[in-house]
Amino acid sequence: MARLSCLFRISAVTLNLLIYGLTWNLYLSNQPIGVPVYWKTQFFMILIISSMLAVLVRIITVDWLTAAGLILRGMLALVAINSMPEYMPVYAPLIAVILFEIFLSASLGVSIGSCLLIIALMTCERYLTNQTWGYIHQAPSVADFFLPWGECAIAMICGIVIRQLLDKVHHLSDQVEQFYQSNIRLVEANLGLQDYTVRHQRESIMNERNRISREIHDSVGYMLTNLIAVLDYSRELIIAQKDQALEKIDQGREQARAALAEVRRAVRALRPPIEVSRLQAVSALITAFSEATGIEASVYMPKLPDSFGEEIDTIIYRVIQEALTNTFRHGQATHVFISINLKNKLLSITIKDNGLGATSFQLGCGLTGIQERVRALNGRFEIDSSPNQGFIIKILIPWLNEYFNDMG
Repeated sequence: MARLSCLFRISAVTLNLLIYGLTWNLYLSNQPIGVPVYWKTQFFMILIISSMLAVLVRIITVDWLTAAGLILRGMLALVAINSMPEYMPVYAPLIAVILFEIFLSASLGVSIGSCLLIIALMTCERYLTNQTWGYIHQAPSVADFFLPWGECAIAMICGIVIRQLLDKVHHLSDQVEQFYQSNIRLVEANLGLQDYTVRHQRESIMNERNRISREIHDSVGYMLTNLIAVLDYSRELIIAQKDQALEKIDQGREQARAALAEVRRAVRALRPPIEVSRLQAVSALITAFSEATGIEASVYMPKLPDSFGEEIDTIIYRVIQEALTNTFRHGQATHVFISINLKNKLLSITIKDNGLGATSFQLGCGLTGIQERVRALNGRFEIDSSPNQGFIIKILIPWLNEYFNDMG
């Protein structure tokens, strides 16, 4: 839509300059006789000022300035007609181009009303102005209005067609924007769902472990308490040389076996299940993002540990999530490259897209929080971007693990 708007502005400026140039040539080739010399200078000043206004209102796109520019140009054109009404066919293009531009700037109803008013004023100027500078002008005939009215009619027809097309374009643009915003919300919801899934899975595991720990405390603790009581009693029986001592020892052994079986069951339950690790969650996040947005994603993740620790794992996940969201919402990218690598005791995370880029940008809350976390770990957080060169986020964090650092 921005490109289309720019094209319309350029077309309008070009058309104005062509019309004013044509009017200039028509005047030079049909210079009236008996007109004061200074009028020639005034006429050329009218053309120059009108041309400047036509360019200015297309450069500075402010509604009130556009309206003021059109009114001033219309008044200047009517001044020219008032000064030399017999040469209205020469000045008619000035009116016609203004009529056309009104349709580019206002609604259809307002444009038609304004154009009819200007045509009426132009016609009245020709009828009412009979004498200028002591020169009596001929009374107008119907033929005098054929060319001016024809030019104005063509300008209005073209303006109506362009206005209808513009309205349709604006309507389609609004729909596209609505679809785009809806898509953004869906992608953000999808990414949020991925995040929720990871959190929910981790919380479920923690809840299950807490439940098992309570069971161990309740069942195994009870059995061990009984075992201690049996052993104490057996000890007293042995000292007293009672026959029941062997029986009590057997009971204690059974209690110990039951407690051991319970502990083994709990340990098996506590053993880490086949769960989605943090890095696997990153892969799932990237895959879901590509499927939802159509943006191609390339991932480079060589052999890495299952976890870098809760804090670093969170940073990795959050920065990729935030970068992908920004790539979709602002970058208009078609490809994003993500790298997570460990070398020379440094964990590096790089996210780069091929979007529009920017000369200046301000960190949002998400990236600001990630930057603070990285700096708290003595790491570096870098962002680089330039127009049409995409957006790059790079994070370096010291990470000491002899096995993986030796491999790197």
